[in-house]
Amino acid sequence: MNLLHILLRRRASLRYTLAADGSVTIRQGWRRVQLSHSDYLLLAQLKGWQA
Repeated sequence: MNLLHILLRRRASLRYTLAADGSVTIRQGWRRVQLSHSDYLLLAQLKGWQA
């Protein structure tokens, strides 16, 4: 595998972490976004994500 393929595959994967307080951390590659539970629910509704 070349480096570009590894980087593209790594960027495509999303990881979700749910904290005890209900906040959600979404990681994509080297980026990380932390949302409150209500913000995550709003984002999921806007994006049409299924729970």
